[in-house]
Amino acid sequence: MTKRETERRTFQDRNLRRFGFTSEECEQLRRISMTLHRWYERECGIDGGCVERTPEGKAVWRSAMTGRTFPTRDMEKGALRRLAKIFDSTGKPQRISATYYLQTDPRGVALYVIDAARLSAAQAEWAITRPTTPIDQVIDSVYSQIGFPVY
Repeated sequence: MTKRETERRTFQDRNLRRFGFTSEECEQLRRISMTLHRWYERECGIDGGCVERTPEGKAVWRSAMTGRTFPTRDMEKGALRRLAKIFDSTGKPQRISATYYLQTDPRGVALYVIDAARLSAAQAEWAITRPTTPIDQVIDSVYSQIGFPVY
């Protein structure tokens, strides 16, 4: 690991701990983000083919050479389950003051952690300035400005 990578990871861990995550959860979030990023790349397609979902929801690999499909491991489902477990506060004291956003475009970061207070402020501002926009769509427009990317 280079000096720059070490500095970036230290900065990332320090900021995630400010949200209330433990060191182990910071590492899990980083790994989840990398897994989801790779999955979204495969959904868009790489040289050998792409990942698709059957109508039943099973993940399959479609070969670019033959067009045939093959069963593949569903990495997205496991990563989303681990992510939900980290952010789930049932039965625990409320220690994490954040939510998350998944960016499925593989050209950038897959996971953003967003401060709940900043999201509420953005939703209140949008309710005044853009009253026709549904509140649940605000996060789609502001995640990159108020969210913290997890590489």
